[in-house]
Amino acid sequence: HPSAAKAWAKFGTDASVSDSYNVTGVADTSSSTKTITWDADFGDADYAVVATQNGAASNFNPNMVVSTMAAGSIVLFHSTETDITSFMVAAFGVLA
Repeated sequence: HPSAAKAWAKFGTDASVSDSYNVTGVADTSSSTKTITWDADFGDADYAVVATQNGAASNFNPNMVVSTMAAGSIVLFHSTETDITSFMVAAFGVLA
């Protein structure tokens, strides 16, 4: 269905994936970026991504942005707060 997530993942700060759908893997590309690679590519880079992070409420700055989008992957730029425990991402669009 068009409204269903075509990919999603929950992963730790070290990029270890705890659960996912249509995600080949997550790479820890720097202290503030993660690259998420889709198993089945989207038709193009024109799809929607929702991302959030989980952590303790004290001293928590939930800044996060998708800095690069391609049909087969995204690059997620995030804050480097020590209270972050995990990241969650979901993608919606048309697969190739």
